[in-house]
Amino acid sequence: EQLRHLQEQLARRVRLAGRRRLPKLAAGVDVSYPGPEQGVAAYALCEVAGGRVVWSTTIRRPVRFPYITSYLGFREVPLLLELIETVRRAGRLVEPVLVDGSGVLHPRRAGIASHLGVAARLATVGVTKTLLCGRVEWAGLGPLESRPVLMEGRAWGVAIRPTAGSRRPLFVSPGHRVELAEAEQWVRQLLHGRRLPEPLYWADRLSREASKERVSPAIHGR
Repeated sequence: EQLRHLQEQLARRVRLAGRRRLPKLAAGVDVSYPGPEQGVAAYALCEVAGGRVVWSTTIRRPVRFPYITSYLGFREVPLLLELIETVRRAGRLVEPVLVDGSGVLHPRRAGIASHLGVAARLATVGVTKTLLCGRVEWAGLGPLESRPVLMEGRAWGVAIRPTAGSRRPLFVSPGHRVELAEAEQWVRQLLHGRRLPEPLYWADRLSREASKERVSPAIHGR
């Protein structure tokens, strides 16, 4: 009940406002778990045109909050905030930041992308393979076609089929300081033939690779 209340408070601080054109670089963050109480967070900075990684870093930290469906932010945002601060100090932080998880397409409008955006004061976009709430019929979607995900008569996100080989869509929603049309446009421009937008593909890959290392430096960049 306390977590629900905290999410409801956080949702009131979310702002869905248009920002700007997508810059030449875009970022993604993701977290992997080498063990139940260890998390590795990765940040990947990619060129929008082509998706090439131009810089990345990871951090490894203890994680003590358990996994609870729809409360992922409480488990991962503390780790991601440390990651974002590391990136800020390195002068490599760009917006928007794509987050592996929901934004406002969430039972309390406070998914991990919104949670991180409010806490870090960042423009964020949520991208997830899992639909937590809302209604959408995605049968028959062609590659890069999308349909709105509706809750209470309003579109809070979109389902987009990333490739011809994808059986299920991605669910995209604004996190913070972004509106829905922008969030969808940005994700479209970052899809280059993979299941995930390039910044999230690389953040996922880098976090997994770092998780497999027996001895991992706290921070590394490329």
